[in-house]
Formats: sequence, structure tokens, C-alpha cells
Amino acid sequence: MKELFVLLFTLPIFSFAQEAKKMTPFALEFAPKWQRAKEYTVKVAEAMPEEFYAYRPTEEVFTFGEQMTHIIGNLRRLCSRMIKAEKNTLDYDYWVKNTNERTKQEILDELNQSFDYVAEALENINEAQLNEMVQFQIEQPRKDIFHVMRNHATHHRAQCVMYLRLKGITPPRGSWW
Repeated sequence: MKELFVLLFTLPIFSFAQEAKKMTPFALEFAPKWQRAKEYTVKVAEAMPEEFYAYRPTEEVFTFGEQMTHIIGNLRRLCSRMIKAEKNTLDYDYWVKNTNERTKQEILDELNQSFDYVAEALENINEAQLNEMVQFQIEQPRKDIFHVMRNHATHHRAQCVMYLRLKGITPPRGSWW
């Protein structure tokens, strides 16, 4: 019985270790940062009441909901085109143009799925693919696109934090380490 308990207890740990061995060193380092970025972005999106998703501080800027759908579209577009080299499955223009027709929950669901889409690509990319040069504004290694996506999401999430403050809502605390 003791052997069965040890086997059942260690099997998931062994399985995780085996999976981690398949990931590149870059992916192993970047994945926890990506997960924290996802978690904080989702917390920010959850903090804004649904009735304020159409809030726009000035006419020139995105609404809160458009900020979130812009993050969604950017993650899908960059990951599909620059990382996976496949057709983008999300109609970005439709999503952004029709943000106000989306519920908060639909946006949250797609936000989670988009971060997971990038995480899945990160888990499955190999070293040669990471180091392959791609053209996005400048020629750069494909792995740099992961940083571009994280920086872009951070930029728009920070704007959403300001929207929360402008509405008198205390933003959620982030976990930076």
C-alpha cells in the first residue's frame, strides 16, 4: 500500500518534471513571468465594473473594454503570425470594432484564452525556432516577440489601471516577483 501511495504521489511530480525538460531554457525562464502578467491583467479586467467597460477618459483614447480587446487582438495576432507562423484565428478588427457588444465575461474569457494561446506556443517552441530571425518592425530573433507581447500588454494594462483610478477604484495589487 505504501508503494502505491508513493507512486500516486510522485507520478504527477515526475510528469511535470518530464514536461519541464521539454521546454527550452528561455521558455522555463519566461513562463512564470508570462503567468504573472496574465494573472495581473485578468485582475485588472475583473476590477472594473461592467458598466464602466465603455468608459473613455477622452475622445482620442480606447474605452476600457477596447484596451482589453486590443491586448487580446495583439496577443493573438503576434503569436499566430510571428511565433506560430499560422493564420490568426481571431478577427481582430471585428473584436475591437464590436467591443461594446461584448459582455465583461466574454472579454475576460477571451483574455484568458489569448494569454493561454501564447503560453501554449511558448511551451512547444524549440530552440532553433526561438533563434530564427523574423521581421517585425526590425529584424529580430523570434524569442524577442514574446517580450514585445509582454511589453505591449503591460503598456495597455497600465492605461487600464489609470482608468480604474479615474473611476475611484483601487487597482488590484500586482505580484512582481
